[in-house]
Amino acid sequence: MNNIKMLYNGKIYQGEGNFCQALLIKNDTIIGCGSNDEVELLSLDYSKVEKNDLKGKCVVAGFNDSHMHLLKYARELKRVQLQECKSRKEVIEFCRKYIIDNPELVKEGLRGRGWNQDNFDDRKLLTKEDLDLISKEIPVVLVRVCGHMCCCNSKALELLKIESKDGILTENDVSITNKLLNDDIQHLKQLFIEINKKALSQGVTSVQSQDIDDLNKELEIISLLEEVYKSGENLCRYHLQVGFDSVASLKEALERDLYKFNICDDRLTFGPIKLFKDGSLGAKTALVYDGYIDDKDNKGLEVVTHQEMREFFKVAEENGLQVIVHAIGDKAIDQTCQALILQMEKGNKFRHTVNHCQITSYEILKKIADNKILIAYQPIFLQYDLHMAKNRVVEELLKSSYAFKTALDYGIKISFGTDCPVERLNPFSNIHCAVNRQDLKYQPADGYYPKESLTVQQSIDNYTIGSSYQQFMENSKGKLQVGYLADYIVLDRDIFTCDKKDIKNIEVLETVIGGKTVYDKQKGTTGTVCKR
Repeated sequence: MNNIKMLYNGKIYQGEGNFCQALLIKNDTIIGCGSNDEVELLSLDYSKVEKNDLKGKCVVAGFNDSHMHLLKYARELKRVQLQECKSRKEVIEFCRKYIIDNPELVKEGLRGRGWNQDNFDDRKLLTKEDLDLISKEIPVVLVRVCGHMCCCNSKALELLKIESKDGILTENDVSITNKLLNDDIQHLKQLFIEINKKALSQGVTSVQSQDIDDLNKELEIISLLEEVYKSGENLCRYHLQVGFDSVASLKEALERDLYKFNICDDRLTFGPIKLFKDGSLGAKTALVYDGYIDDKDNKGLEVVTHQEMREFFKVAEENGLQVIVHAIGDKAIDQTCQALILQMEKGNKFRHTVNHCQITSYEILKKIADNKILIAYQPIFLQYDLHMAKNRVVEELLKSSYAFKTALDYGIKISFGTDCPVERLNPFSNIHCAVNRQDLKYQPADGYYPKESLTVQQSIDNYTIGSSYQQFMENSKGKLQVGYLADYIVLDRDIFTCDKKDIKNIEVLETVIGGKTVYDKQKGTTGTVCKR
């Protein structure tokens, strides 16, 4: 049975600068667009049409977050959130109170995330001694906001059999701490459903999410995702970015035939291999050529060596797999590009992508453009980085960093995401940072290197068309045109004409996936997504 739906009297953004008044949707796909009269005429071919008067409201394609961690974000819902702590003392007091107030949640130990030494009064890292003041009886692990550094108390280090003078662990050692506090799978499933509701309420209809650090070791996550998606719950379209500890682990997964690209119809799919070249700028583990301003001998951490990266790319190319690489420092980005260029035989046909791509020279951006390498940007990083980056790298390099406009001018294919839970999930905060080049308190007043500002249209296109291109779906998702999936959101104000300072305050009135309403602000509920 065909379900026919007509939207009319709207300002519907179709992508690439085009607008229309009305859409005609058959089941999950757009079959007509144009003026009210044109679409009304098309609708006469059907005996029963559900009509929706938009009353002039603005409609855009649903946002597609090109890199984040949705399941990991769900895990954070039951952990201590430390983003607002302004001192080490405040962290200690906050965690002590949490233990007293939540005895059942901390029986196995306490895990938290979000602290940032740049926000502390003394700007010093947490130490083992600080966390021992929280508790010596249970393991305590507090992860820095970036996810690339954590601090452990003495009990946690004892259980992990790790020797560390200050309790600070970085990069791969951070993930080792996960085994101290195992998640109940059924509880995690429910948290995942809840976090999807939040994403839908903010206009996110698709996510490209890295929630597996090594496929061979975390097959229970695949089972969890399959179970949830087969139940028909309200969920974003989910494209899995899959991590691996080593080239050997990748080869093992391929030999075991673990890559099943359509796990559960087109709503749950396997995506690229996800690798880490370096750490984070905030933790001073990003790989940089010239060291840090306040720590010249420190040039960051190389998580995957140049030779290993070449081997990863070689296996990926041989097996037709896309790779997305976390690279933040200029040396990390440059070496990632060099490794990729050496292994690509017929250009970048698998759309390999540099993720984050923060600290860049114009030469590096040219290299990315010349070799048709994609970039997955997170403009929301400016919320914090515009205050911190000046203390990490020299100003001359900052002028060509976070260079969204230059990258577009060079012809680079760009996508937008949030890296949530590193930053907030809200797409409008993300677009605000891309357009206004300010933090969420509108600083600096004139924008941070404002020549790199994007227009609203460019930002939305990156977030929809660009993100769909990254996952090879540019011909079926990301535009509100004939033949495309009916994934769209209705906004409470016109994002194209409202004061640019008001962009971050925009709210979603309705979210639709495949022609089905999955969030309705007025009703305060979500609907049901049918399987395609």
